[in-house]
Amino acid sequence: MTVAKYAKKYNVSKQSIYDKLKRGTLQSKVINGVKHIISIPKVVSIENHNETLGDNKFKKLLKKLNKSRLKIEKLELKIEFLDEIVKSKNNEITTLEKSLNAFTMVLDKKLLTPSIVYEAELEEKKPKKKNKR
Repeated sequence: MTVAKYAKKYNVSKQSIYDKLKRGTLQSKVINGVKHIISIPKVVSIENHNETLGDNKFKKLLKKLNKSRLKIEKLELKIEFLDEIVKSKNNEITTLEKSLNAFTMVLDKKLLTPSIVYEAELEEKKPKKKNKR
């Protein structure tokens, strides 16, 4: 996910994202010159809450829920990151196919040209038949 998309999704400024990247709270990779966020922060930290959550079971369920959310978001980020890589590789493949086609055309012309020239030379060397009248 790009920095801009990440900032919009979590309703924070791009600068705060860059600050988190600098601190190491978030991680990123650059794909085609664009920085993509590849890790996410914890959703809710029960230990940092001032209010009492009451029941121990509720705390455990909330922790599981947070872990599940984190896993889902990490997977979503990985999917988006991999999609960007696939797009990049598809562009590379298209470029290589165009280069290969151009090279093949040039090679075909070079291979055909000598045979045409050779055939023409053979025609010139054949003894010409004289027409008898």
